Amino acid sequence: VASTTGDVRRALELLRRATEITEAELAASARQQGQAQQPGGAKALINVVGSKQANFAIREMYGSVHMSLLRSAGAYQKLVLVALLVEMRAQNKPEVTVAALHHRLNSHVALLMGAAALPLARVVEAAAALGAQRLVVAEAAWQGPGMRVALNVPQDDVVALLREDPSLALVQSCLA
Repeated sequence: VASTTGDVRRALELLRRATEITEAELAASARQQGQAQQPGGAKALINVVGSKQANFAIREMYGSVHMSLLRSAGAYQKLVLVALLVEMRAQNKPEVTVAALHHRLNSHVALLMGAAALPLARVVEAAAALGAQRLVVAEAAWQGPGMRVALNVPQDDVVALLREDPSLALVQSCLA
């Protein structure tokens, strides 16, 4: 996990979850056998957490609904997410306007990708689509340059999935 996402915290979170799964399995097994749980803490888990629990934790971590929605997001939506992450960090604010995203896309991200400028209408459309999927919180009543957008899913999940996308290889430096 750390080598794929570059995030050791994510790997440690996965190990913690695999350990919790093992603890739950051991407790269920002890209850079925009518035994009291043995005290022993971490010593009782030595050589017990295995690939089965790790694979379950991976599926749990990367199989959530928002992760599936992020994987299936379109190209414009992913570019808007990159711009949202960059703009949130630049402004040090949890929410930004679509106009700021549009500016960031055309001044920064599009230049890195060697792509043509995105029309404002496309950015509004992509932000609204992300809002409809609840990946971002967006003002549904008013869709225009002043519409405020905020990330509605864990930032680490967005970064991890955007890093996996080969079409975004040129903007990986923005996701660091």
